Amino acid sequence: MAEKLTGWRSSEAAGKPLDLVNPAGKGTLPPLLSYEFRNLLLNAPDMSASLLAHCAGPATFFAMSNMVFATQPQWFDKISGLSEADRAEIAKLDGPQRIIRIVEVAGFPQIAARYGLTPLRSRQCQADPKGLERLLNVTKGAEDIGIHQTPTFLINGKVVDAATWEDLEPLLKAAGG
Repeated sequence: MAEKLTGWRSSEAAGKPLDLVNPAGKGTLPPLLSYEFRNLLLNAPDMSASLLAHCAGPATFFAMSNMVFATQPQWFDKISGLSEADRAEIAKLDGPQRIIRIVEVAGFPQIAARYGLTPLRSRQCQADPKGLERLLNVTKGAEDIGIHQTPTFLINGKVVDAATWEDLEPLLKAAGG
């Protein structure tokens, strides 16, 4: 049943309330159901990938985010494989430079390039204090209401114990009447 939501994409920019539309143009989700996507930063790679996906823009945000998820084993291995000396060097860098270095190690600029971001624009996005502040504020807001993991779903404003479509679907049906 997971394919019911797979293939649906937002019709607006990420981080705002969204209507979901079927990419094949076969209609929208019922009016009682809305979807809102927000980043939850759990670690430095989350921060880096989120900054780049937002910089790529609304038209490619979800496609780029999906690519980051799809390639997670490869970039995770690159970051995990850093030597202690490399980790120590990265730890000495200031915030924006640390983010840029993690992005480079993970290979995120190559992913971002597929979605129209030049190397220069990627570096600018990673060093953007306003973009980082926005993402950190979203994360703080989530933590303030008890969200500490991904995915997390809320139904009628309440966090529910569901991480898969199989868990979520009956809760949605029950909430809808």
